[in-house]
Amino acid sequence: MSEAQPERSRRTTQQVRPRDLVRVREARSADVGAMVELLGYLFKQERDFTPSAAKQRRALEILLAQPTMGRLFLLTRGPKILGMVSLLFTISTAEGGKAAWLEDLVVRPEQRTEGLELGFCAPRSIGHVRRD
Repeated sequence: MSEAQPERSRRTTQQVRPRDLVRVREARSADVGAMVELLGYLFKQERDFTPSAAKQRRALEILLAQPTMGRLFLLTRGPKILGMVSLLFTISTAEGGKAAWLEDLVVRPEQRTEGLELGFCAPRSIGHVRRD
């Protein structure tokens, strides 16, 4: 007869469900409202800028319609948008070719103590831009 298997020790860490994972994805037209809200948080912190939902919406729509000008990425957990980054493309004289300028990086105020902005720097996130 086989011996009884020893009871496995209980794990002290919770299993992470896919909807709880923080992910980076490209923004879509349906995300413009959330991005305008995020930019509002950012520009309220800056002395030199005043939030203008109409201006921010117009700029975001231009970038989404013309991806050769720049790209917009979102940090999400499930369906919730936690943050965004905007990259604008230019030409680098030092590198002799295309370069990206990080224009905006913002995380929702209630999420800022989690270090989520580092998710935009992950190699997989950077790969979104490099493939172009």
